[in-house]
Amino acid sequence: MSAKLRYWLKEIAIIAAVGGLVMVGMQWFQRHQQRGGGGALVVGSEAPAFRADELKTGATVELGKLRGKPVIVSFWATYCGPCKAQIDDLTEVFNEAGDRYAVVTVNKERRSKVTQFAKKRALSFPIVHDTTGRIFGKYQVSSIPMTVIIDRDGKVVHDFVGPADADILREHMETLTQAADATPAAGRASAVASNP
Repeated sequence: MSAKLRYWLKEIAIIAAVGGLVMVGMQWFQRHQQRGGGGALVVGSEAPAFRADELKTGATVELGKLRGKPVIVSFWATYCGPCKAQIDDLTEVFNEAGDRYAVVTVNKERRSKVTQFAKKRALSFPIVHDTTGRIFGKYQVSSIPMTVIIDRDGKVVHDFVGPADADILREHMETLTQAADATPAAGRASAVASNP
């Protein structure tokens, strides 16, 4: 093997290794961001109310009517690669939700485009059609996909940009549903203790 070929193979190997490290670092950072803290919205603030039609059924979806259970709200678009990448994870989490929590997605593209995409991909989760972009504005969506985690009292727990990871969404929902399950029991215990 010539010296020149060895040199180029070494350079390619170094570039591939650095690229791999950068990708691993970016994935770690993204997963870390999805776990804690806050994003554009103030943690503990009231999640902005919305009311809009669900794209496939035409039923009205109102955030306030979901009170009592945690909610995942995901903002996305059909043209967005990272949004498409998270669809399987959102579908898994939605299918596991049952009555424990809600998953709602929000899209503001042309109705016909989103409907066609939803049929082609056989999407099962609700898609709220934000015809005016008002919901996107209320949630300060500047990049998509954006996911907002809301507790059972309608307060923002966390929001982040980037494709949502199913395991991290499950962690959030498990924590919030356990807190919701524990609260009524604690309330009953204190009521009993205060009434001898």
